[in-house]
Parts: sequence; C-alpha cells; structure tokens
Amino acid sequence: MVRGLYVSYRSTFAASDMAVCNFVPSCSHFSEEAVRQCGFVRGVLLSADRLMRDHPYALPYYPADVPTGLLADPVTRYCESP
Repeated sequence: MVRGLYVSYRSTFAASDMAVCNFVPSCSHFSEEAVRQCGFVRGVLLSADRLMRDHPYALPYYPADVPTGLLADPVTRYCESP
C-alpha cells in the first residue's frame, strides 16, 4: 500500500515538476527504499530528515555522483540492506 503512494506521487506530481531534488537517489526513491529497508517508522523519519537536507547549501557535505552531477546519499548509509 505504501509503495502505491510513492508510485502515484511520482506519476502525478513529480512528473509535472522540474527535477528539483539535489540527490541521487531522488527523495521519493530514497523514502521508498528507507521504508522498505529500515521499517516504516525509521523510514519515515529518515525521509523527513532527507527532505530537510535537500537544499543548495548541502553541496559541500556530500560526495558528488560523477555520472549525474548530483549529491550521492544512499539509504545504505543509514540502515543495513536486508
């Protein structure tokens, strides 16, 4: 059910906006992975934290993903993969 929320968000709202996320993976993909890998409560908290960190002043604090030029911030930094 939660996955459906992410899919519907990406197909309706995110598709109509310009790419505004500074990170790889995007904030919605990060949130989906965090909920799947860390559980619902911790995933939601990590997602909120990620949204608060998504601003231009975060550039010096994260490594750049060379192919995309965006900031690399994978979920695996915060919780273990299953």
